[in-house]
Amino acid sequence: MNLVTTIFEAFEWFMRLVKLNVILLLASISGLVLFSLFPAVAASFAVADQWTKGNTDISVWKEFWKNFKAYYVRSQIVGYLIGSFVLIISVDLKFFNQVDVFMIKIPVMTVLVILLIGIAITILYIYPTMLSFDLTVKKLFKTSFFTGLSYIHWSLFNLLGIVGMLLVSYRFPGVLFFLTGSGIILWMACMNHIVRMKLDRRYEELTS
Repeated sequence: MNLVTTIFEAFEWFMRLVKLNVILLLASISGLVLFSLFPAVAASFAVADQWTKGNTDISVWKEFWKNFKAYYVRSQIVGYLIGSFVLIISVDLKFFNQVDVFMIKIPVMTVLVILLIGIAITILYIYPTMLSFDLTVKKLFKTSFFTGLSYIHWSLFNLLGIVGMLLVSYRFPGVLFFLTGSGIILWMACMNHIVRMKLDRRYEELTS
């Protein structure tokens, strides 16, 4: 592969990410965020999942809109459940952080932090899992959590990559409008693809 080809392919990937990011932002804003953010995220994961499978020539808009409609209700349920869990735990953390009784504060804060870490691990895999398997909401949360827990080092690497991209976006705010959302989603889709391949390989070894 010569330099010109490499540059051309890099530019193509850049334009794919920009296109997906713009569609994600427009779809989210069009529903006042409240009514469209989570379906837009799910649809973006569907596009990124196709890319990880090598289907890079798909129509981003068609794939996005197809999955936006297909997973609208489920993605809203999942998104608002996660948002509710995070909100409740955050409020509890703030409340118990002000408690002066050491014997109460430390154990409760420890449990709440563990729960928050568990939710973070679940978030990493819940939308890709929803797109791959037809599960009930309860099983979806359990499967996503244990997927992340089974390869915790990959999950930590996943989180580090997300934090890194958020820091870049904080340093260069303009990136937020062109690459941040799609970049994070593609990164998470790639990490999910790696973990899924490892899980499938482990399953094949156990059943062979």
